[in-house]
Amino acid sequence: MAKDLTVYWGNQPERRKVYAHQVNYFNRSGLFGIYRIHPRSERSKAGRRMAMKKYKVEQFVAKVDADKDGSMTQGEWKEAGLVEMPFNMCDSNKDGKLTGSEFAACDLPEAMDANGDDILLVSEMIEFDKNMMGAPKKQYAATSPYVEGGATGMDFIKLFDADKDGKVTYEEWEKKRPSTVFKDKHWPEYNKNMDEYITVDEAPKQPAP
Repeated sequence: MAKDLTVYWGNQPERRKVYAHQVNYFNRSGLFGIYRIHPRSERSKAGRRMAMKKYKVEQFVAKVDADKDGSMTQGEWKEAGLVEMPFNMCDSNKDGKLTGSEFAACDLPEAMDANGDDILLVSEMIEFDKNMMGAPKKQYAATSPYVEGGATGMDFIKLFDADKDGKVTYEEWEKKRPSTVFKDKHWPEYNKNMDEYITVDEAPKQPAP
């Protein structure tokens, strides 16, 4: 059954606290989407919504799995022309391989299903990504901007890294950001490779004297 999600483009912190769970989706254009499960009691406050569902993925896996070992690697995924984030989102055990069972259990946007047959094709995911490029969005250059007086390098990571694992998740960023000099900055400005974390190589650097 499709889940009722609210889609937020960019940064809308005034609504963010209402939602309990997030799935991140990124595409080549730098478009940053936060898909949050929207509680039934709060639906009157919803903005744009995107339904999610599970797919039959046998044909998809067969096309991407170049070495026919039953799983898709990140390399195979990229070679097929697919964006990285759905792979990371669906790789439930984070072993760098996406099996057919993991992929079939993963919720993906219902809008990917161009012909409504519940079968996900590589071409449908690619076309969905292209269409998303035309969606309303704010563009933020991924330049890890330095802020006067703000932390840099590992000190920047430590500032946001609540669980002390050496990297910053989106939730850690949003929880701390409003109380720092980075309050007017945005996640895509620092998340250069558009994955699930800001790492020390993506942190701002002290400007040259």
